[in-house]
Amino acid sequence: MSTFEIQNPADFFQSFKLYAIRAKRNIWIQTMNFDPGEYIDEIVSILINAAKNGIDVRINVDWLAERFYEGRYAILYIRKNPLVEDFNQKRQKMYASLRAAGVTLTITNKPNFLTSVFPSYRRNHIKMFIVDNEIAWVGGVNLMKYSFENLDLMVKTTDKSIIHALVDQFPRVNKGRRIHDYITKCDIDTSFMVDSGRRGKSLIYKEVIKTVGNAQRNIIFVSQYPPDSELLKIMITLSHKGVKTTIITSHQNDFVFTSFPQNIIYNVLTFSIKNNPNIKLVHFSKKVHIKLIVIDYKHALFGSHNFSQLGGLFGTEEIAFHTTNAELISGFKKFIATHIDN
Repeated sequence: MSTFEIQNPADFFQSFKLYAIRAKRNIWIQTMNFDPGEYIDEIVSILINAAKNGIDVRINVDWLAERFYEGRYAILYIRKNPLVEDFNQKRQKMYASLRAAGVTLTITNKPNFLTSVFPSYRRNHIKMFIVDNEIAWVGGVNLMKYSFENLDLMVKTTDKSIIHALVDQFPRVNKGRRIHDYITKCDIDTSFMVDSGRRGKSLIYKEVIKTVGNAQRNIIFVSQYPPDSELLKIMITLSHKGVKTTIITSHQNDFVFTSFPQNIIYNVLTFSIKNNPNIKLVHFSKKVHIKLIVIDYKHALFGSHNFSQLGGLFGTEEIAFHTTNAELISGFKKFIATHIDN
């Protein structure tokens, strides 16, 4: 049996359900979004049954979920939106049913005045799923319908050192969150990194800068957000030395590229790489939510971080892995070849 499997959202959905139904001890989930509806109602039913049967079911979900409607939220929430508020009532009923069954559901980063108006600030963006401390998934998928319709991936693993790192991180929310960013070796070829949510700081982004800066031949960058700031500068510098970069992101009509102020980063990117033969921008046919960088097919970075400097500026809690594991990198290479249309 392989230690790792790279799964698309549909495969992850079926895989997680199978293991959750058979859980013997615990099911722990961390997600930024948690919306009632298609896909999620089925998972909620499984979690309720598990909790009623004595399984330790815990869910960490960020408060920002309560501002989401139809897969998006307003950057500024000054006036109440009836559609958002009505949908959140359905979400709260779902939360109540889970708690009534014995599920421990923790809301992370409840708002103060600033974050109630500007909800992007100080978010917990981490996604992880753990069953019986024996199998885990980490990647970009949240618990909402739209997550299962995006181009996304989850890394399924039975690697004990990686699962141990995730189990250790799971309870570190709210007052238990880490004070400092954190990096630890899982094994000889994989490191686990945590951004603790310090405003203006991101250990993960620094690791990305360092690793990409050492590229010799090629870089594959996959994210819903284009590379920005120092990372973009490094890619351009390397391109003049012959290093080829492929940037894979969502379709051109995605709000990240069409709505102000999000589109500023995209406009800077397209202007900066215009007529650069060594940097290729690929718009996938639907929304991309993967967070993955592969360097020279020798290094890969993946997790919840979008590899944008904005996450650090806003004090976002994130996790990521840096690996040189040949099995994992081969899996990423195959996933890209199978799922992404160039």
